[in-house]
Amino acid sequence: MAAIEKGKSKEVPAAAKNAKGKNTDDFEFDIDWGGAKPKKIYRGSFLYIKNNATYCEEHFEVYKDKKELTLNFISSIMSRVSTGEFLKLMVDYKVSKDYVPLKVSVKKDLGSEKVEEIYLYDSKKNVVNYTFKNKRSKHRSQINTSPRFHIFTPAACTSMLFFLSKKFDATSKNIYSVISSPNQWEYEHELKIRTVALERVSLTTEAVNVNGTDLQAIHYRLTEDVKNQEEEEGSPPAPTIQVYLSRHQAIPYSLVSDDGTTINIKFLNNLEEE
Repeated sequence: MAAIEKGKSKEVPAAAKNAKGKNTDDFEFDIDWGGAKPKKIYRGSFLYIKNNATYCEEHFEVYKDKKELTLNFISSIMSRVSTGEFLKLMVDYKVSKDYVPLKVSVKKDLGSEKVEEIYLYDSKKNVVNYTFKNKRSKHRSQINTSPRFHIFTPAACTSMLFFLSKKFDATSKNIYSVISSPNQWEYEHELKIRTVALERVSLTTEAVNVNGTDLQAIHYRLTEDVKNQEEEEGSPPAPTIQVYLSRHQAIPYSLVSDDGTTINIKFLNNLEEE
């Protein structure tokens, strides 16, 4: 597999291989495409780190459908919880050529609990149809949205896709509308629309050390709940995330939150360059 960063900067680590030439980081996704399989253009993995310990790993693949002009980000996240059980998350995130979410599926599995959330965008009505289902019940709702929006999921590989949905102004804060779900294992509330702001910190690419490798990235600062923060005087500072963004489909190299949680790229392969 060809690593994606070449030239003067060090390469992003490619997937390790065993003695038979097989990738030791290979992860098989069982996907029913309902037709011809689109072309896989990226594959990679993230490590979730806190207090110098890795507590979660995410594997992902990106597919391009040249006929439909869409991209599919498929992600699998696994973590062991305090009970010793494994929490498994599966995200399927389909966007248009303008990076507007068309269909998003989030599946969660923990012991006997299973949940699926589905988001379907109706571009004619500018609404997102939402379905939440577990083994006990099924709920449906709608939320009105602007033509440009983003849907938050647990997957790091899709976390910054909104960056590509409109032209970025490097001289000021850029405001984005995002949809988030407050529901975990039971349906409790309808979807929420939140406002986030993204501003550029570095004027040019800067070297960021990720797992011992210097990668060239653009540094951004992401602030949550900007609208509420401005309206409520005396409220605590809004949480921020330091974002080190690659030039590859807005896949981040590193995400660093205020509480010290870090999500770092483990490897990233550009399959179009092979």
